[in-house]
Amino acid sequence: MAQALDISIVIPTKDSASAVVELLKGLERSGTLKVSTEVVVVDDGSKSQTEMQKLADLKAKYPDHLKVEFLESNLGRFMARYRGAQIASSRWLLFLDARIRVPEDFASTLVKNFSEKHMLMGSTQIDETQSVYDLYWKRTHDKIFFRNAQAQNAQFFITESNFEDYVKGTGCLLVPRHEFIRVCEKYKESGLHSDDTYLMRDLVSVMPILVTSDFYFLWSPRRSLIPFLLRLWERGPGFAEYHIFEVRGAFFKVVILGIIFLFVNGLTLFISPASGAWLSLFALFALFFSSVFFSKSVAEFIRLAPLHVASLIAYGAGILWAVCKLGLEKLNSR
Repeated sequence: MAQALDISIVIPTKDSASAVVELLKGLERSGTLKVSTEVVVVDDGSKSQTEMQKLADLKAKYPDHLKVEFLESNLGRFMARYRGAQIASSRWLLFLDARIRVPEDFASTLVKNFSEKHMLMGSTQIDETQSVYDLYWKRTHDKIFFRNAQAQNAQFFITESNFEDYVKGTGCLLVPRHEFIRVCEKYKESGLHSDDTYLMRDLVSVMPILVTSDFYFLWSPRRSLIPFLLRLWERGPGFAEYHIFEVRGAFFKVVILGIIFLFVNGLTLFISPASGAWLSLFALFALFFSSVFFSKSVAEFIRLAPLHVASLIAYGAGILWAVCKLGLEKLNSR
């Protein structure tokens, strides 16, 4: 049996009680409950009484190991994690998203890679055979974040110097509790809701994050079209806040070019509707055929191209809305 660690597992959730039930089963099956001191589930304002009752029922099943906190309204994952950290009693916090699944050896690899000298982030594994949404997510992210995909085959540390080079997230993240609370205190009045990039950037300034191939979790995106696209829309504001207004790198340039094209296309539609329509059609064809860059076969291209167009439109709309909103807020604050 793996040795016990001074770790509280914190699970923020909203309308995902069934997923929390399955995650707890996996934590129990893998022995993770035995190597941790407690589990703290924070319900971020679920509207369904059925969902809330499922979480309440879990307390009876794990009376000595589980705490459940219900927030009165939806405050976003940032505040849910912060509240979980405040409730937790251990020196270390292991944040887990409700929708992830853990492998059988999760506890043993957690103990193996634990150290007081660094944080620990789980590698994401996606089974692309499960659905077109899993396939699309894996292919696009492996292509865009190719350095991260290659590095995950071994192990590496995320530090201040290489922070922008890798994918980061709190989906499976082990952090010192006092440092996490300290950083949250800095941002709790800033309006952050779900984006965790700022948090992780500040945490990395204190100690590096170890990412290793043997400590991983299983994850899947939403597997139906509307929820999948809505989730992409929701990610837009966090992307814009960090990459457009904070770190103006390659993503910033791509977004600016996209905004310029939309302006030109809109102006062309106003001056010459026929020319504007042809320009819009050309853009759609360009988006459609851009999926060839990450498709590994003709069959994959046929499956992924329509979803790729819809995804870019949804994500782009979320980013554009956030750019306009945040831009106006910054102008008004001057």
